Amino acid sequence: MGFFQNQSPSYKKIATFWVMSAKQEETRQKRLNILISDSENEMKIAELRRAEPKSKIN
Repeated sequence: MGFFQNQSPSYKKIATFWVMSAKQEETRQKRLNILISDSENEMKIAELRRAEPKSKIN
């Protein structure tokens, strides 16, 4: 829970909206489980992570 609480207000707002905006209860529960799991692993949810820069091949 500490990781999520330490995130910016904008991340928390968007992540909460992402969970609550699902139309079906089953989807909301699935998204909540993803948010909890990713937070326990100190990661942002995949939908809000920055893409890794592509390495240049010379």
